[in-house]
Amino acid sequence: MRSKNVLVSGASRGLGREIALQLVGVGYTVIGTGRGKESPSDWPSVEGLVYASLDLAETESIREFVLGVQDRFGTLYGLVNNAALGVDGLLAMMSEADLHRGVAVNLVGTMVLTKYAVRSMLLGGVGGRVVSVTSVVAGHGAKGLSVYAATKGGLVSFSKSLAHELGMAQELVKMSF
Repeated sequence: MRSKNVLVSGASRGLGREIALQLVGVGYTVIGTGRGKESPSDWPSVEGLVYASLDLAETESIREFVLGVQDRFGTLYGLVNNAALGVDGLLAMMSEADLHRGVAVNLVGTMVLTKYAVRSMLLGGVGGRVVSVTSVVAGHGAKGLSVYAATKGGLVSFSKSLAHELGMAQELVKMSF
C-alpha cells in the first residue's frame, strides 16, 4: 500500500520524470507536474504515478494547487523541486521578459511551491523531505547562463536557510501537541 505522497515538479520529461519513476518504484505515490494542461502523450501508465498541470510562473495558483493535491491524495511527505526553465543567452541580448520568466519559474515559483508543500508536511505531522535540484553552474558559472546560474545559486541558498527554518519549525510543531 502506498502511503507517502511526493510532489515532483518538472516531471513531464527528463530528470524529473526519472526521479518520479524511481520514487514510484520504491513505493511512494508521486504527483508529477508539468506545464502542459494534459499529460504528455508518452506519460508512463504506472500505478502510483499521477500527472498534474502546474506552471510555476503562475504563483497565484500554487496555493490552490497544493491544497487540491492534499485533498485528493492526503498530506505530502516529500517535494522534489526539479522544474526549471533553461534560461540561456547572453545577458546583454536577453529580453527582460525572458529574464523575469526565468526568475519567476526557477526561483520565485519554486519558493512558493515549497512554502505550501512544507505547510502540508508540518501540519500533517508526517515529517517530510524537500529536495531541490540545482546545477553545477550555480557555483561555477558558464557563458550564456548568467540568469539560469543566478536562479540556481539562489535556490542553493534558499535550501540551506530552509533547512534551518524547518528544523526550528519541526520543534515548534512537536511542542504544540
